[in-house]
Parts: sequence; structure tokens; C-alpha cells
Amino acid sequence: MKQLNIQDAGFIIQETDKTPMHICGVSIYNQPPFKGNQRASYDDIIEYIQARIHVAPIMQQKLKRVPGDWDRPYWVKDKAFSLQQHVNHIALPAPGNRTQFHRLCSDIMSRPLNLKNPLWELWIIEGLDQMDGVNKHSFAIITKIHHACVDGSSGGKLIQMINDFQADAAPWPVEETEEVDERIPGNYEMRANALANNVVSALGHSAAIAKRIPQLARVAKEVVKGERKTGANLSIPTTRFNRTPSENRIYYSVSFDLDWIKAIRKNLVEGATINDVMVTIVAGGLRKYLESKNELPELSMAAMLPKNTRAADDDAKSGNSVGGLLVNIQTDIEDDIERLSAIHDRTNEAKEFSDHAETDTIFPNMMGGFLYPRHGKRLVRAQQRLKVMNRLGAMGINTIITNVPGPNFPLYHMGARLAHFSGVPPLTDGVGIAHAVYSYCGNIQLSIISCNDMLPDPELYEEFLLESYNNLINALPKKVIKDTKARIKVRDEAI
Repeated sequence: MKQLNIQDAGFIIQETDKTPMHICGVSIYNQPPFKGNQRASYDDIIEYIQARIHVAPIMQQKLKRVPGDWDRPYWVKDKAFSLQQHVNHIALPAPGNRTQFHRLCSDIMSRPLNLKNPLWELWIIEGLDQMDGVNKHSFAIITKIHHACVDGSSGGKLIQMINDFQADAAPWPVEETEEVDERIPGNYEMRANALANNVVSALGHSAAIAKRIPQLARVAKEVVKGERKTGANLSIPTTRFNRTPSENRIYYSVSFDLDWIKAIRKNLVEGATINDVMVTIVAGGLRKYLESKNELPELSMAAMLPKNTRAADDDAKSGNSVGGLLVNIQTDIEDDIERLSAIHDRTNEAKEFSDHAETDTIFPNMMGGFLYPRHGKRLVRAQQRLKVMNRLGAMGINTIITNVPGPNFPLYHMGARLAHFSGVPPLTDGVGIAHAVYSYCGNIQLSIISCNDMLPDPELYEEFLLESYNNLINALPKKVIKDTKARIKVRDEAI
């Protein structure tokens, strides 16, 4: 029995109907032409997953709450676990196009998970007959798993559960370990442990804070004197995306060619990273979208860029170990190249500030996991019921832009090749739009999650994102454009 860490518990506390804390993966598979319409049966899919589920033990565990919610809950094995209860099979109606697919994904992502069961679902979606980039009779898999279970790094175990490295690969071998019956303490013992844990936790937090006060004071003094930059302004604008989201999610995904992103990174701004380029594109899309609504703020919007803080020897089987950078994304700059240069500078400033101020120690507490669960959940629900964030406006950030590099080699599910993958983060109270960047096999998939009140027209937002992307491509030297086109042609012909 393993207790949730502070960050994991924070995601449980933040869970409400308006802010379900699951993350999603959207995988679209290209059905091999020789298979035609010979689709795998539901039983085949169950058998496939059953042979691989052992790589992610968290998939068969559920929450064990402490009586009275006086302490963080525990993970325990679900002795009544049934894979069939977590796997769903559905098909798009004709014609099976991209718009229908995004709407179905949005509907699935809107539904909270049942916190009494292992915290995940899997949806197999067929009927993708008019989806770009895949053959007829291809299919998709949507995975939903609570953020308390995994972060971007540990979520890789979930990808291993539904994918293979070869089309005809055998399942991952089961490690030979002796099965030991899990001992679950009784209610009185759990209450006693809760009292001890809360004392230790309080002392630990106090000691950790006291230890960092001198360093934080020095950093604050440097910032006030202008001797150190943070990468973000203390004052940020409030936009339509910075209030409590509605229950209805809007999911959308946009594809970019990794070779073009690399060409932009290499040739337009010295030292720029792929992440700088993608943040620039997102900022350009946000700027143009808000401008189209006559809502563009004068001040720059700010984003939180999550980063993995897991130790090198951590096996990343489950749980969260996430820090982040707060960065101005320069939506106040119209020119895309100037914006890229400024974002590169701001990101470097944020990295230096984070290292110097040791801000990674702060992020685990941002979701409120240090609170008693019973008080924390009441506080979150009251905050949303009273629309506190609607009155206060943006608090620290306007959006989230997470970047997880994926493999540059193909993955397969039951012989079908993974064509596109996108990850989808949750929304939080006051942050009603989030973005996830995922690279895979020469492609970058940018997923957007918002709600229908804040982003009723995602197609328009996509148009502005692509406009920013194309502006950067058109700014490249002619020789670079010619060489990149030739390289992409060779790559596509080889697939």
C-alpha cells in the first residue's frame, strides 16, 4: 500500500465536475491496407491489453481513502478488477470525418472518472473513414487516466501498455516476483497514521520553508533591484480563458512537420529550441484569436511550461514529479520572428531564475496537496461555486504549454501503425485553455483543450496557429526552404 505524494493528492483535491483532473492520450492508427475491413473484435482487444497491463501496475490499483479524509489517500490493488469495465468500443457515424472525431473526443474528455474504481478508461473508436493521413477502416484509441496516477514521464508506461515496437511483437514479459498479500490497515490504525503523518508533514514543510527563506530573500532582493530577471511579469492580463471553465470540453489537434520546426529553430534565432518555436506558434495563435474578438490585452500573456523533475534513477512507474517555468509568451509582439527571439530570452531567464531560486520545490504544493483532503475539496468547490476566479482574474498564468518528446520510431497496436499521437492535459480553475506538444516520427501534434464557453470556434484558432507557423516558414532563407522540402519529400516516400 503506497500513499499518494503531495502532488498526486493535489490532483485529487482539485477534482470537480468542472475541473476533472484526468489527462488523455489520443492515438490514431493506420490500418494496414491488406487487412481491409477485417477489424479486431472487442475480445481480441481485451486479450491484447490483458497481456500487457502488467507494465503499468497503477492500472489495477484504486484509491483507499483515510476515514474522515484526514490524510492523503493510498493506492491499493483492486481485488475485483475487471478489464472489461475500463475498455469501451464505439464507432463514428458516417462519414467519419475530423470534425466528428474531435466532437466525440471532446465529449469523452468532458466526463469525470469514477474515483471509486482504478482511475482510467480506454475508448476504441472505429469509423474514421474520412480522416486525413490514415487509410479507410482505421481506428483511434483514447486513453483517460487521472493525473494523480501519472505525469508526462510516468505516462510512458501507459503508452507501452497499448503499443509495441514492431507490428508482430510479443507482449512485454512478466517479471518473476513473488506475490505478497497486501495488508490494508483498519480505520483506527489509519486515523492514528494520519495524525502522525500530519505532524511529520507540518514539521517537514516548516523546516523546508525555513531552510529556503534566506535564499528566497536574496533572490527577491535581486529581482527588486533589477539584477535578476524572472522570465515573467508579476502583473499579467486577464483574458476570456481565465475564469472557471464549464463542464463541456473542447478538444482540437493540429499537426506540424518536425522538419520545418527544426529549420525554424536552426535558422531564425540563434540558440532557439523546438520548445521556443512551439511556444511562439501558440502565442501567435492566441494573439490573433483574441485580436479577432477585440480582446487582445496590451500586456503579454504568461504560460506555465511544465518540466520533469524526476530523478535519473526513478523508474517513473506512476505518480507525479513535475516542476515548471513561468514565462511571458510575448503576445504583445506582432512580428513572429521578434516574438520567437523574445520568448527564447524569457525562457532562458526563467530557467536561470528557477535554478537559482529552487522553485521546483514550490510546484508540488501548487495543487493544494498539503491541505487535509476534506478541507481542500470543500475549499475548491466553494471557490468554484462562488466564482472566485471570475472575480479575481488571472493568477500567475494565462495558459499551460507542456512539451513531451516522443519516439522517432514507429509504434504499433495489433499490427496497425500509430500515425498520430497527442496528449491532453486537464484544465484548472482560472486556466481555461491548455496546450500539449508531442513529437513522434517526424510530426509534432499540438493538442488544445478548453471549454465551449471560452473556445466555441476551435477551427478559427487552428487557422491562426497555422498562420503563425507559416509566417515563420516563409521567413526562412530560400535555400533552407528548398532543402527542407526536398528532405520531407524523401522522408515521406520512404514511409
